[in-house]
Amino acid sequence: MGCLFVEHNINLQLPHLSRMKSKLLLPAFIVVFISAISFLMYHKLQLETNIKSLTLDITTLDKQLSDQSKKLIDLKNQDQYKINKELEATIKKIETTYLQSVKSYEKLLDLKNISKKTEKLDSLFADSLTFLYSTVPAVIFQSGSTALWNGGYKVGPGRNIPNAILFVNK
Repeated sequence: MGCLFVEHNINLQLPHLSRMKSKLLLPAFIVVFISAISFLMYHKLQLETNIKSLTLDITTLDKQLSDQSKKLIDLKNQDQYKINKELEATIKKIETTYLQSVKSYEKLLDLKNISKKTEKLDSLFADSLTFLYSTVPAVIFQSGSTALWNGGYKVGPGRNIPNAILFVNK
């Protein structure tokens, strides 16, 4: 048995198909190109919006950082040692003035032993204590009253005082 092999050369050409490919290729390329450009433009706009938002955030944060830096510099420039020394000097002046007022009151009491007409001096002494109190920094005495008591209020608030400094003649 033999095999017979017949070769047929079939050349099938479709002239319209290659022309059709070339006609569709250009519009397809244009659609892909426009789609790619649209995609890139959309993302460019997204990025620009994000950049504007981040720039605004950076500006806000820079201002906050600047404000906090100024506060830190102000705090660092406060010389706590100097402030403490000034407070110590103020307290020393208060103590000195207090001792002077005690001595003045003792002299007033000595005068009372000689003369009983010291009401005017009592009033002046109470006024001096009021003035002394008004010169004391508020951080030392938050609030209070000044009065002169000698068997009754000579000058004062006319109410009970829970804390008092007593000058006693011994």
